[in-house]
Amino acid sequence: MAENDIVADIIQRLAESLGADVVPPQVLMNIEVETRRDWAGDVYIASAKGRTRDVDIRRRYRDGMSVDRLAAAYHLTPRRIRQIVNRRKK
Repeated sequence: MAENDIVADIIQRLAESLGADVVPPQVLMNIEVETRRDWAGDVYIASAKGRTRDVDIRRRYRDGMSVDRLAAAYHLTPRRIRQIVNRRKK
């Protein structure tokens, strides 16, 4: 596996976790090829911490905390807080 190759790492983890009796190697290879085709280039991978933070921010905003106070509490700009609270779940 090439160093810092996220696709190869994920495929390897799937293969080790599930085993060939659950997911045949050819299926994993097809997933790798399709993933590289569709996502080649620089891809941002959000941390789970960021996702949890955003959920917290939305909850606290709904509970009445101001944008300015949220910005100070999370060391973000008010503009970024507004982006987070206005983002719809996908």
